[in-house]
Amino acid sequence: MPAVWPVAWAAVRLLGILVLQSWPLVLSQGKQQPPQQHQQQQHLAQGFVPRQQQQQQQQHQQQQQIIESSDSVHEARSWQNEIDQDDYYQSLRHHYWGKVLSEQAVLDRLQRPPASSEELATWRSWLNACADGLCSCDSFAFLGVETCACPHLPPTVGQLGRTLKFGRLIWCAAAASQVDSAADLFTYRGGSAVLLAHGMSSSPKARQRQALLWAWELNRLEAQQAARNLERLGAEVTWLSPSEWEGEETQAALEALAVGGAPGSPPSPTAPVVRALVISAAPFLHRPGDEAELGEAALIRAPCRPGLGRGVEFAVLDPTGPIVPEIANLLVSCPNLRWLAVNNVNLPHHAGWAARQLANLTGWHVLAQGEYEVPEVQIGSVTYPTMRHWRLLARSDALRVLPPALSKVLPS
Repeated sequence: MPAVWPVAWAAVRLLGILVLQSWPLVLSQGKQQPPQQHQQQQHLAQGFVPRQQQQQQQQHQQQQQIIESSDSVHEARSWQNEIDQDDYYQSLRHHYWGKVLSEQAVLDRLQRPPASSEELATWRSWLNACADGLCSCDSFAFLGVETCACPHLPPTVGQLGRTLKFGRLIWCAAAASQVDSAADLFTYRGGSAVLLAHGMSSSPKARQRQALLWAWELNRLEAQQAARNLERLGAEVTWLSPSEWEGEETQAALEALAVGGAPGSPPSPTAPVVRALVISAAPFLHRPGDEAELGEAALIRAPCRPGLGRGVEFAVLDPTGPIVPEIANLLVSCPNLRWLAVNNVNLPHHAGWAARQLANLTGWHVLAQGEYEVPEVQIGSVTYPTMRHWRLLARSDALRVLPPALSKVLPS
């Protein structure tokens, strides 16, 4: 008997396998599939695709072809929603400009010997004491409603204002750094531009030249509002809304406005301390195909052209997109850029990459960073975080000179 067991066990296993293999067939005979579904499965099995799926695949392929080969950002964007625009921009532009900023020649231009620990500690302590000495609150002024008192600075007119510590740090850095040229690349209604202008005009040392502020805002109505807010502050304001940014004539006109007289000449006693150029256009407009002209893209030459003083030294970044070519051109083409304030560092597809890029370079230091809370924002199906992070960075050569005494900056 024992010799028979292996044979019997093999027979049982074979019978079980046959039953399991036949079970799906029994089920399919008991419950027939709808003709359309059955036909679709047959087509798929034979390598065919139903007409509806063919149309969907063709539409997807057309979208991909446009995104991959389009000469115009706007042509591709017509196929995408707001979130996909950032994905498109990122996929086509980040790779190239990331390589540009990683080239050794570019790194040599951006990097500096690091600041000493004493210099860093001095500036960090001074900036914090300055911001807290103006007022101690740190709240977002939703719809312009300020929830705390900070009377020594201009009222909040945009998203960044005096009630945020980040806004006060921008003011303190502008007042202490003695910069002659600053840029607010996405000024909205002029919130951070007003802080920059007021800070530069509050510098304790006498200026050798009139300070220059560039303020960029694509929305025409918001740009006009920013110009009015700067005028109320007492700045000398020129508002520009050109129809076309190409060509040498436009560059020459911008340069003439930026100079406002002989370069380096002292301002007249009656002239405002700050001249502001409010430009209703995208900052540093960049067209596809300009990659080979690093530093020569359409608008970058005016703010940092040699012969126009020192060029932009302090920049505030608060864009709604990554603007990689524009920021890359700004970093490479403005050799005297030594201060950078970046808002919304933690938002995807924004300018946080610039703050991280510089923080990883030798000679660039994070002097302050923090966060503040805003109401919930939802665009399409994407909900943005309510906590917004920011960073203030400086290049080491900006920290060699000690900041002024707080008593000379803070109101008594």
